[in-house]
Amino acid sequence: MNKQTKIEAKPIEKTNDENKNSGCISLGESSLNGFHEGAGNFKDKYDELTQNLPKEAFHSKEEVEVPPYYPINETSKDLWARYYDLVSVFDQKVGDVVKNLEEDGLMDNTIIFVFSDHGFGMPRYKRWLNETGLKVPLVIHIPEKYKDYFPIEQGSKTDELVSFVDYVPTVMNLAGLKPESTMQGRAFLGNNLSPQRKYIHGKKQQLF
Repeated sequence: MNKQTKIEAKPIEKTNDENKNSGCISLGESSLNGFHEGAGNFKDKYDELTQNLPKEAFHSKEEVEVPPYYPINETSKDLWARYYDLVSVFDQKVGDVVKNLEEDGLMDNTIIFVFSDHGFGMPRYKRWLNETGLKVPLVIHIPEKYKDYFPIEQGSKTDELVSFVDYVPTVMNLAGLKPESTMQGRAFLGNNLSPQRKYIHGKKQQLF
C-alpha cells in the first residue's frame, strides 16, 4: 500500500489456508490527523482538516438543515455546516484508501467497514441515550467473491441490530477463526452465524 494516506495495518492472524493472511486497518481522525476530539466544535482544528477540501464540497450555512431540537440561529447553522464539511473530509480520506487498494490490486480481496464511534459531540448526541447518540452509520463493502458472506443483496439496507462488541467476532469469523465463547458480541458476517439479536442495551453513567 502506498504512503499517500497515513494508516496503520496490523495482521490479525494467519488463517488455516497457508496462502492467506488476514489484516485490519484503522482509519479515522486520530490516525489520519492526530486529533481524537471532533473538530466541529474547534474552529482551528476544523480549518486545518478542511484546508484541502474542494470548494464544491463545502456546505453553505444558509442551506444546511438544522435538526428540529436545536435553535435556528447563526451558531447552529455554522456548527452544522462545519459538521457536514467534516463528513466530506472523511469521505475524501476513505476515497484515498480505496484508491490505494485499487492501485495495489487489493480491492477485490478487501472487506471494508466504514462507521463512526458515536453521535456528534453535542447535546442529544455523544454520551446521550437518544437514538441520535446510540445509532451510528455503518457501511460495508464486500467484494463480489465474498458476497455469500453477507446475508442481504449488495447496495441494500438492513434493520439488523449490530453493536460495537460484534466487530471483533465478525472479523475473526471472516478470517476463519472461532470467536471466543467469552466474547459478548456475535458475528454478523461470514458462515455459521448465530440468530440475530432482538435487543441492544444502552447505558449512561452520570456525567459531572
